[in-house]
Amino acid sequence: MKSASVILGTVLFLNSMLTAAFGADSPAVLGGDSAAAHYNGLLIDSLEIDNRNIYDTGDRAYDRFWFRLANKLHIKTRRHVIERELLLKKGQQYNHRLAEETARNIRNSLVVYDAWTEVEMLPGGGVLLRVVTVDQWSLTGGFSYGREGNETRYQIGFDEKNFLGNNQLVSFYFFGQSDDEDFIEAAFFDNRFLGRRYRLQLSFSTNPVSEIESIELTRPYYDREQAYAYGVAVTNFSGRRDVYSDSLKIGESFFDGDVARTFAAYRFGDPQRKVTLELDYKYRYERTTDIRVLSAAAGDSALVTASLAEDSLYHEVEVSAGYADYEFIKLSQIEGFGYTEDFTLGYSLAVAYSRAFEPSFGDHVFDKAYLQLLRYIGSSRHLLLLDYRHVWWFRGSIAIRHSAVLSGRYYARFKPYLTLAMRGLYESDWNRTDREGVWLGGTTGVRGYDKYFRTGDRKVVGNVEARFYPDIRFMSAIFGGVVFADWGTIWKKEEPVTLGHTYLAAGFGLRIAFEKSTRNVVRIDLAYSEMNRWQLSIGTDQYFKAWIFE
Repeated sequence: MKSASVILGTVLFLNSMLTAAFGADSPAVLGGDSAAAHYNGLLIDSLEIDNRNIYDTGDRAYDRFWFRLANKLHIKTRRHVIERELLLKKGQQYNHRLAEETARNIRNSLVVYDAWTEVEMLPGGGVLLRVVTVDQWSLTGGFSYGREGNETRYQIGFDEKNFLGNNQLVSFYFFGQSDDEDFIEAAFFDNRFLGRRYRLQLSFSTNPVSEIESIELTRPYYDREQAYAYGVAVTNFSGRRDVYSDSLKIGESFFDGDVARTFAAYRFGDPQRKVTLELDYKYRYERTTDIRVLSAAAGDSALVTASLAEDSLYHEVEVSAGYADYEFIKLSQIEGFGYTEDFTLGYSLAVAYSRAFEPSFGDHVFDKAYLQLLRYIGSSRHLLLLDYRHVWWFRGSIAIRHSAVLSGRYYARFKPYLTLAMRGLYESDWNRTDREGVWLGGTTGVRGYDKYFRTGDRKVVGNVEARFYPDIRFMSAIFGGVVFADWGTIWKKEEPVTLGHTYLAAGFGLRIAFEKSTRNVVRIDLAYSEMNRWQLSIGTDQYFKAWIFE
């Protein structure tokens, strides 16, 4: 608990200092101060949905054969799909907050490149509300290649994210791996199942580390006026847990099981401030089916055995409560290239407590407590994201495990062509066994090192990137660059806390975005470290992203 209080104190101190620093640069919050807000209260006499295709071929830049062909092959998002997201209807009074929320919901829940609302005064004293959307190319995939942490993966398949214009995802991929067995993944997702406010998600994977078959039907929160959310999910899983001691794999265990979960949530408050109460029930069964020790070194067999999850069959009941104070901001060139990026500012606090019972409910297996604190501050040129999460597992006075994550991410747009991105990360995972649950390497914070370069129970990582957006284009591809430096350190249980063993890497990279095709970027980095010299890293998305907790 002492470490938790130190971390929480650090979060609160940083929040007070940085809130004062940001106060001089007011946030670009979308709300009542917009020019369109003076239409508030006027009757919506006419409502128009302007669902545009991917490329405006009337623009000389896009008046080419390939862009015209893309428009013809693409099925536009259907009007009724957009209409069901509207929070304002014909005959209602215009409300600028709801108009902005409508556009924000469309940008984040539909497969569109951009969306906005326009308001026009009509001769009779009412207004015309126009909802404008610009589609993005929804069929992606083919062949792709990735290399992270000195391991190679390729994949062949497709994602159709707007199937027949209905905002449904159909996905199928084959993955080949240099370090493990090949596998396939398939998924179906419908954010408005049968046209109603229900979300259906089907997932299937033969990944040797995490094989799953799952179905999930939920009613999530679709807008800020909605009070109730609920759902149910069932998953069958199996897989393999690898045990590493630094870069050496010393053992593995195989497992299978089932999980069933249902939840119900209620929230109240005004649109900017919400209190949420939630009740969750989870049934979980898991068993270990095989154990393999791959090292003959002294102590490794005990370490592998200590890392095993115990066979379990239990019912877990959780109650949680949260408070959030929201603001909203639109930025660009934080994660992507040019398109509108929505961020939720403000702060939120969430706490939860759960108890896992034996199958007969006669006694309990463990208790779990959860704390999460988020503080997001932004302006037209700056964005600061502070995230803190801590989870404790215990039974009576016996501590079983606790894990913590403290992350700070800062973005500054100094010029239209330059964004500075910085991240600081602390992560710990203590277990009463000798299991080492934290990794440091090329996929976990420091480029230029292998995936499991070092293992331990605490680590600190720092990253700095200068992201360049020179607006170099070829067809619909946009090119950018990055110069970066990474550092990290990690401790084992028996080691004192020290920064003496710090691992460094630096390098440069290329970023490629495909305008109106996908919001993901292709990332190619060449990193130099003292141990591995030059190492190539290829993947999708930025190396570290703005959102850490989903």
